[in-house]
Order: sequence, then C-alpha cells, then structure tokens
Amino acid sequence: MTRLAAALFCLACLAGPAIAKDSTGFELPSRPYTVDMAELKFEPLPGAKAVTGMTTHGSGYRLEIPANWNGELVVSVRGGAQYPADRLCDPQTHANCVLPSAGFPAIRKHLIERGFAWASPTFREYLITPKTRALDALDTVADIRKNQPGFKGRAFIIGNSLGGQTVQHALELFPGTFAGAIAGCTGDSKGYADFFEFTLAAMALVAPDSPEVAQFLKTAKWPLDPERLNALRAPVLAGLGPNFPYERNAKGDALVKIMEGLSGGPRPMFDTAFFAEVKDTIPGYIIRMSGVDAGDRAFIDNVWVDYRWESKPGQPLTVAEASLNLTIPRFSCDPEVCTSGRIAPDQTHNLGGIYRLTGKITVPLIELNALGDMIAFFSGAQRYAAQVEANGASNLLVQRAIRDRRHCGFNEAEVTEAFDDLIKWVDTSARPAGDDTRDPAKVAAPNYGCAFTRGAHDLDYDYDLVCRKQP
Repeated sequence: MTRLAAALFCLACLAGPAIAKDSTGFELPSRPYTVDMAELKFEPLPGAKAVTGMTTHGSGYRLEIPANWNGELVVSVRGGAQYPADRLCDPQTHANCVLPSAGFPAIRKHLIERGFAWASPTFREYLITPKTRALDALDTVADIRKNQPGFKGRAFIIGNSLGGQTVQHALELFPGTFAGAIAGCTGDSKGYADFFEFTLAAMALVAPDSPEVAQFLKTAKWPLDPERLNALRAPVLAGLGPNFPYERNAKGDALVKIMEGLSGGPRPMFDTAFFAEVKDTIPGYIIRMSGVDAGDRAFIDNVWVDYRWESKPGQPLTVAEASLNLTIPRFSCDPEVCTSGRIAPDQTHNLGGIYRLTGKITVPLIELNALGDMIAFFSGAQRYAAQVEANGASNLLVQRAIRDRRHCGFNEAEVTEAFDDLIKWVDTSARPAGDDTRDPAKVAAPNYGCAFTRGAHDLDYDYDLVCRKQP
C-alpha cells in the first residue's frame, strides 16, 4: 500500500452498507469522500497530547488532551463550506473528494489551560448540511467515549457561522448529548434567505430604469442562474448611484434603509458594515450558494418578507413600497429541504440537512452575534430568541451583541469570557448576563453592544467615546 493510500481512508469502506443506521435512527448514505489522516496530524501544546481519529461514519477528527485533563470534552465545529460548483465532489471519478482538514478552536490555549480536552471533526460532507455535521459531532463524542478512558462523559459544543448552525441543530435534534453550547454568528432557518435580500431588493429598485433587470425579475425561477446574476451586477450597481455605496441616488438610499430593517433595525455598526460589505454581496452570496446540498430545490423563504424603506414594521406598506414588493420574486423553502429529516430517494442529496430550527433547546446556550454582520444578519438572532421564547426556554438562552462589522468578528477575549460563563452556568445554574436583542430602542442606542465587546473592533470609531468610561 502506498503512503497516499495509507493516508486516505475511504468512507465507503468504513460505512459498510450503502445505507447505515445511526444510533439516532437517521439514515446515513455512504459518500465518496476521503480523509487525509496525515494532514490531520498536528503539534500539541506543551504538556498536551495530540490524537487523531476516524468516526464510524467517516469523519476524521483532531483531539488534544491536556496533562491535567478534567475528563470533559469541548467539540469545536468549524464553519465554512465548499461553494464553487466546479469543485464539487464527483462521485464517479472521486475528483475533489478529499475532505478539508479539521480546524482548531479559537480558544484552544485557554481550553488546555483549564483542563478541557477539545476535538474538531472534518465532517463527512463539506456542503452546507448542518444536520449532517451535527451527527458527525455526535459520532466524534461517541468515538472518544469508546477510545479515551479518561473521558468522564460531559461534553460541550461550540462553533461559528455554519458551525454555529451545527451547534443549534445538535441541541435541537439530539437533546441530552451536550451539557451546554456556544453558537456564534448564526440565526434561524430563514438565514439562508438573508444571502439573497441584498440582491433581490437592489434589482427591484433599479428595475424600472433597467429593462434587462426587470425582465430577469419577471422570469426568475428557482434555481436562479448565477451566470445571469453576475452579468447583471454592473447595471444594478450603476442604478444605485454614480459610485455606490459612497455616492448614492434615491434608489441607493432606499436600499440602505431596506437592508437596515431586514438585518436587525437601526443599530451601531450597520452603516460601517453596509459601506464595507454591500458591493461584495450583490450578487456574491447568491452565486456561492451551490454549496447547499439541496439539488434544484429551493432552500430560501422570502414569501412573507416586506421590503420597506418608508414605513415601519407593522404599518401598511406605502404605495412605492407595495409596488417594489410586487416586483420581487418570491420563493418558498421546499418542504423536502427545510422540514424533512428524510434522505432523498436517489440517496444523492441529504435534503434533511437544512432542518427548520424551532427554538426547542434543553441546555444552556450562549450566542454571540456581530452587529454589522452582513452574512448572518442580527435579525436572525432576534428571530431565534422569539422562537426560544415561544417554546418557554428563554431561561436557557443568553445572547450577546458584539460591535463588529465582519462575519464572526469576535476576538479571543469575548469567546473566552463566553466559555467561562457557560461552564459556570452549567455548574451552578447561575444564568449569566446578556443583551436584549429584541428591544428596538435598546438596539438602536449608540452604546449598544458595549457590555460584551472587549476592545474596539475594526472600524468601530465610536468605541472609545461610547463604551469606555470617561475619567
């Protein structure tokens, strides 16, 4: 056997039958992916031990165990997904089928110093399938329980972005597996539609003066054509102002207000984030969403979204708003994608991977959300808080707003503090402090987000003035 062959473990060889039953009852189809075990190897921190492993269903993982291990485990699930369609795994040739390596937790050193072991899976699938990734997290815990006698059984799960969604899926679908969790820059199931809001709203605003954009909106069907969208980028941006977003016309101004409302309402860091990120989002995130494992089925839901810039939520749309809303294509998330736990009949797509979140959590969860995040909107945190409240579980959710314009722009101090507060919460039942994410007046205050932001983040020019106590 060659070195490469020895380094690569084939999922089909490990999973056994074409369909394997997980202990949870979910069907797990074999995949053509491989894991490079040599790439998984890493240097441990001083006094710690580095371990690599492979779960029953084909996810590799890194595990670091401190010398003073307290017997507890933190599963760190990374974000990210594979987007370009031409780089998707080819099940026939196995081209592009080597899984990316596992990551490292941002608070790795802190975990080891506190006596916690941590593990990070590669995942069996690197498309956007948070339910599948949650199962991989469970598999990782099961494998460590089997092979590491020092493990006492209590595990926590942390992650950002798609990793944060994986955390939410793990808590809701598999209650009792984890004692507590931290999820960063995530929201609710509508989050996949957030990628599209910039582009749909911008196109509708310029359509009256752009026949080609208007025609696209009239004939738009799912799945949207990424090449056509990309070709329309220039006329859409031109229609919003001579140097959008810095020089805007009335349409560009309207887009600012529409996106402010859809992404969480007036709040610190929104304007900064809009200027920094908006050009890349039209239509950037739409054409990158081939990473969603849903085949040709719709995975967004904007049927009930009101695009408004003149009226306030709860008020009737103005004439201009009503006209614009009529021009925006509406898509409803396919039930096979957003509500089903089943595998597609042809076993090619894990359509249940985009499970519709419900807010049913049973253990403590701390969420960190960046106020200016233009990928995971702050409004997603607001909606998830409402879902949790509807299930009578608000006592188990703490949300913290971080003053940052970037996606998952948290520093080590903020994550470390959240982790220490989570452990204390689980150990003592003393619920830590958080931010009120759903009171518009509090969210709009100039000093909102100061309570848990540790130091000025990129482009937060107001931090010293509004957050630091004056002499």
